[in-house]
Amino acid sequence: MPDDRATSGMRRNTDLVKAEIAQLEALFRNTAAGGEERATIARRLAEDFAEIEASAQDGECAATARRSAIQYYSLLSKEHPSYARMDEVLYYLALECERNGDKGAAGQLLRRLLQEYPWSRLAATAREALQGLRGWQSDCRLSPYPSRTSSIVPATIARSNQ
Repeated sequence: MPDDRATSGMRRNTDLVKAEIAQLEALFRNTAAGGEERATIARRLAEDFAEIEASAQDGECAATARRSAIQYYSLLSKEHPSYARMDEVLYYLALECERNGDKGAAGQLLRRLLQEYPWSRLAATAREALQGLRGWQSDCRLSPYPSRTSSIVPATIARSNQ
């Protein structure tokens, strides 16, 4: 599954991202649950942790950052179900779950995205990513046969890399 977060701009200095995370976490703790500001802060935290994960040099640091990204994306999807960009939250949460080895959760999140946001700009990518999940069957009227790829990476990308 493509991750357009990493290609949307230049990578920031890791120390700056970590400092931003510290400030955002303090804001998050002091922001009332249920407020729009809290949703915005949670999204920024999730994306900052995903950025740390992408730039991490060791696997343990990447795994810790990934778990934090999952935590904030999950919190956002549960506490703010009417968040304006929930389709993106579900997509990136699915991506992080897949990277964390939880393909079952990734598949559930992608199916939720397709059911609740069929008009999303991410719907076609989510549908293709579901084909790439091993064992996924025809919940979305796609082929009932598992794809040759075992990753959430869309089949077209996987084929081009072979």
